[in-house]
Amino acid sequence: MVLIVERNHETIGIDFVGYPERFAPAFDLANCHMFSRAGLRIFPLSFSAWKRNRERCLRGIESFL
Repeated sequence: MVLIVERNHETIGIDFVGYPERFAPAFDLANCHMFSRAGLRIFPLSFSAWKRNRERCLRGIESFL
């Protein structure tokens, strides 16, 4: 699953790798490459890491921005 986020006029995609729900197959690798070609930077984030330690993941996203 890819989540599109905008902050301070910068937009990124967060790719939740291993998202277990019904939307998991909605954004495959080809779609991620399409976003990248369009200039959207993609931040890969393990869904299990998000479940274990959201604060650490948010710091990683923050530094990516």
